[in-house]
Amino acid sequence: MGNIYAHLGALHEFLGDAAVTGRDGSVQTLDGKDTWIEYGLGANISLTKAAYLWADLERTNGSVLDEDYRATLGVRYVF
Repeated sequence: MGNIYAHLGALHEFLGDAAVTGRDGSVQTLDGKDTWIEYGLGANISLTKAAYLWADLERTNGSVLDEDYRATLGVRYVF
């Protein structure tokens, strides 16, 4: 019928530096070197022999920019 899974990952950004120049000429910089964790739950549900519905709910913590929650939903057809 399908399966349910959990995932956990540790991520590190090595070269994510960014600079933005404003209209007034001011420059804002961000040092992209950051480390965070990502974790979530997901499911794959079999609709037919060739069609599957999948859903994933994730969250990140520990970085400068945290995501409270991110949800994705999709349909996959195998041919």
